[in-house]
Amino acid sequence: MNRFRAHVSGSRTSATRRMAGIIRNYRDLIDHVEQGTPAVLLEAMEPTFEKSKDYCPKDTGDLVNSGYMKVSKYRGPRVEIGYGKGGDPEYAVAVHENLEWRHKAPTRAKWLQVALEEDSDRLQSRIIGAYARMF
Repeated sequence: MNRFRAHVSGSRTSATRRMAGIIRNYRDLIDHVEQGTPAVLLEAMEPTFEKSKDYCPKDTGDLVNSGYMKVSKYRGPRVEIGYGKGGDPEYAVAVHENLEWRHKAPTRAKWLQVALEEDSDRLQSRIIGAYARMF
């Protein structure tokens, strides 16, 4: 009887150690993904941001130069892309939204929205590819 208890106890300890190792590996994987996600998102969104800069009106250069792309954190990392942050230049929203104003091609109104819509199908594959390169 004592031999049986010793054997069961020993296998329980071994299983506990194996499970602890599995949990440690899983946590390491989650940490790796969480730490890499900002870079993955930036890499995936970069072509879309570049496309939006191509479409952005450039009369003075102030508007296109106001473009930014950064990682922010709200319930996890996300990429924020925009123009005219903080109201500089003050006309950024008006130029983006006004469909009546004419622009020399390829620039246009809704330049950021159009770039996002055009790239939406490719975005998922770029995110998957960026994660694949992490491992």
